This record gives sequence, structure tokens and C-alpha cells, in this order.
Amino acid sequence: MFTVADFLKLSEIQDIRLLAGAGGVGRIISRTSFIDNPDTFDWMTPGEFVLSTGYLFPEGEDQQRRILQQMVEIGCSGLAVKTNRYLREIPLCMIEEADALDFPLLELPYGHSLASVADITNRHLYQIYDEKMARPMAIQRQLNIASIRPDSLHEIARVSVAYMGNPVLILDSSWRLLAWEDCPQNPYPLRESLTLKRKAAVLPQEFIESIPDTLDRFRKPITRRYSLENNNQIICRVVPVSVYDSSTYGYIVVWETVRTLDAADYIALEQVAVSVAIERIRARENEEAKVRSRREFFDDLLSGNFESLSAARAMAELHGLRSDTPYRCLLVRYARDSAEERITQQKLGQEGDRCMEICLHTAKELCLSVMGVPYSAYAVLLLASPAGERESETQARRYAEALYDALAAQFSPKSFIIVGVPADDITRIPETYRDLHSIAKILRGSTTYPPIIFAEDYTVVMLLEKYVDRKSLAEFVRKTLGALEDYDRENHSRLLMTLDVYFSKSGNITEVAKQIYIHRNTCIYRMEKIKSILQDDFSNPMKLLNYQAALWVMKFLNL
Repeated sequence: MFTVADFLKLSEIQDIRLLAGAGGVGRIISRTSFIDNPDTFDWMTPGEFVLSTGYLFPEGEDQQRRILQQMVEIGCSGLAVKTNRYLREIPLCMIEEADALDFPLLELPYGHSLASVADITNRHLYQIYDEKMARPMAIQRQLNIASIRPDSLHEIARVSVAYMGNPVLILDSSWRLLAWEDCPQNPYPLRESLTLKRKAAVLPQEFIESIPDTLDRFRKPITRRYSLENNNQIICRVVPVSVYDSSTYGYIVVWETVRTLDAADYIALEQVAVSVAIERIRARENEEAKVRSRREFFDDLLSGNFESLSAARAMAELHGLRSDTPYRCLLVRYARDSAEERITQQKLGQEGDRCMEICLHTAKELCLSVMGVPYSAYAVLLLASPAGERESETQARRYAEALYDALAAQFSPKSFIIVGVPADDITRIPETYRDLHSIAKILRGSTTYPPIIFAEDYTVVMLLEKYVDRKSLAEFVRKTLGALEDYDRENHSRLLMTLDVYFSKSGNITEVAKQIYIHRNTCIYRMEKIKSILQDDFSNPMKLLNYQAALWVMKFLNL
């Protein structure tokens, strides 16, 4: 190894002066670099011996001290400044700070260019390069073995910790935990410092937001600090997991609490990143193959394309569906129509994946069995249903309500969930799916609808939409409720809305008044007014059915 102390002994460079930081002359130099901009610290790596003319050093003691502090945080081995060019002498505050940090601060002789100093230093570094490369070659063999074992990402993390002597986190491209490994010497155990839950975010948002969006282009680690609750600061080395196509497959975070990483460690980290990238690519390809296979199965199942009942049941069992279990088909709208928001197919695909993740996670939390695939702006789900009718509806409603709450935080407020009737046999699923599709078609032309819709509640609406043309429906609405429409328009009243709530509350005046925030006597007056306009005493159940059907048609067909 080549240290700052070795650099000071070089016979090729005369009159080097150590101005401060004598306690750190044992720092190892792994490479040389030049500083020409105080904002380029993300490009520095541990072990760098920094050369500077001092031209861009800012004025002001606080900033000058901060430059040295940042170099120490990164792990640089020292700073050598050429004086009598842009700086007459090294500021006293920097000398004081370097001594306090045990960070070597050197003055270079005026007669040597920075390039010549770098060349001389690099010649000595090249002599020991072959020796340093032996360690990274060893870890590559271990990584190859780890990659073929079950839970390969955990094995890769274990090999990394054994090599670098620091805890390691492996995260996906959304900063969610994939694997981790601690080490016994860690004074700040990961379990006590982070919430280690797989496929969940483990680092705070402010930490993630501090990472440059272009980190994948850096092709090198950057340094960030993580603050513990007791205000202790953890140095974290963040490495992007990216390959030739510039895609970011995740991140490696080294929790540097045991030993400072050296140049060989960073070479090894590059190999670890490649191994993780290969595993992520392999996992993504496997998942895409599963999704394609599941989509093909759903296409055949929903369209009824299986040649026989036995073939349908065999394929269902292959994909994890029990052929002897009733299933409810659910249609989930998680995004607005592409024409409405100009959503690209790529974004729609990403939203579909996110929607399915929420659907499956919600089902898991409720201990329910759900399978599904995304289609354009919808997801089609199959929910295993209990045999009892009441229990089946209760379960489906509980899942739909929890799912809608989870989706509402992520997607358009126009999201909705349509729940089909239970299909006793998987061969009946195409029929229930067609009903859901008909309801979705009706809702696309509507401006008002509830977020959760049970297909059995909309049988009449589907029949009207399916068998009666739009012109006839409009005539039916006009004949049935036209007088109320005219009265509301002329008097700016809300009698139609009151009548709609009246039917939804089964004629309970008290509940109707609560729903529309009016006094009970006012509600009674409105209902009497409605009966007077319609010239009906509401005693004929067939007429009441007509009014309710007309209200449904108005709402769902925008008539």
C-alpha cells in the first residue's frame, strides 16, 4: 500500500511540506484526482489524494472548513495545494481544521505542475496494483457460487459483508428492501436502526431525495449520511445497480460502521453490483414470463375458449385456482381512460403493475385468496368465495372496501370496483365477467356512480341497457319524471335528488332528511310536493318501480 507518509518521502518531488494533519499520514492513497469545483464531491471516492491550485476555494472560513470535512466524510487520503499561484498561502482556518480532523494538508512546491505530481504518484500506485487486484478476484468466485444458490440476493449480501466487513442493504429501483446482512462488529445493528421489512422502504424519504437522479450515470458509489434517533451519523456508501442499457435495477447501501472501505472494496462493490443486476434481470424475466402465461390463461378463461371442462379445470389448477371453489370476478378501474388523460401505454403498464401489487397486498392482509391480471385501465381479479351467500357477500364487501381505500390514495378519484356474483364453477366465470363489462360500459357514460358496485344490484340497469335502445329509454325517463325535471329546472329545486334518496333509504323520512341535511318537516313537504307534481300517492308498487328505474337510467346513462 502507498500512504501519505510514503508520498512525503518521494525523492522525485522536492520541498513538499506537511502543513497540518500529521496524525493522518497513514491514510492510504488509492488514486489521484484534481478538484476544480467545490460541488463535485459526489464524484470523489475513498482513498483519493486530491490535488488543487486553490483557484476555486471559496472565501469564508465556514466553507473552507466544510471542504475539508466533506473530504474526510468521503474518505479522501489528503489534500495537496499548490501555493504562490492563486493562493499566496493556505488559510489558517484550513490548517486548524485539518489538524482537528487528522487530515493531511500539504503544500506543493511551485516548481511542479499538478500533472507531474499526479504522474509520479501514479507510478508508485501501479507497482502495487496487481497485489490489490487479488482480493477482488477472490470475491468474484464467491459471488458466482452465491448466484446459483436459493435466495441468491441474500447470499450475495452475505458474501459482500464477509468481504468488506460492513453491513449491506440490497434495495430495488424503488428503494424497497430485497436483502440485507449485518455483521457482529456493527455498533449500530441494522435491526435497531431500521425497519427491516422485505419489499418495503427502509430508508427515509429525505435520504432518498438527496440521491441524484443521474446516479446510474455516475458508475461509482456516492456518500450520504443517515441520522439515527440519538443523532449519531452513519456514513452510507450508495452504489447504483445498473448495466449497459442504463436501466437502474436497484441500489446497494454499505452501512460503513465497522471499517473504512478502501480501493479494493470499491472494485469488489462493482462486481457485487453486476451480480445483483444479473439476479434482478433474471427475476424480472421470470416474473414477465409468469405474467404472460397468466394473462393467456385469463384471456382463454374470460372468453370461454377452453375446448372442454376438463381442460379448463386442468389449466385452472395449474395456475393456482381450485376448480371446486366458487369465485367472484372483480373488475377494478385504477386509471382514467387513456383518451381522457393521454396516458401512454408504458405508464398504463406501470400503473397496472402497481394496481396488482395493491390488490394482492390487500388480499394478503385480509387472509384472502386473490389472483388477477391488469388489462389497459382495468384489473380483473378472481376472489375465492365462501359457499354461504351471506358470508360470501360480507367477505367480498370487506375486501372491496379495503381495496378501494388503498387504491384511492394512489389513483384517480374516478376509480371504482365492480363485484360479480359468485360463480359456482370456473366455467361460469366468463358469464359473470361479461356482466361486469356491461356495467363498466354503462358507467363510462355516467358522471355519478358509487365506488363499489355489486353486479346483482344492477340487474335491471343491465337489462335496460342491453335490450332497450337509448331513444326509447330517453322517452321512458321523460314520460315518467319529466314533470319533476321541469319543476327543478324552473325553480332551481332538488326534488329529483330528494326522490332518489327517498328510494335509497327505503322511504324512511328521518334517514332521508339526515342524508340531505334538511329538517324532517322540510323533507315531508318536499315529498308531498313530489307526489303533487307526479299526481301519484305512491301506493302503487309498479309506479314506484317505474320511478326507480327512471332514476337509475338518468344516473347511469346521463339522460
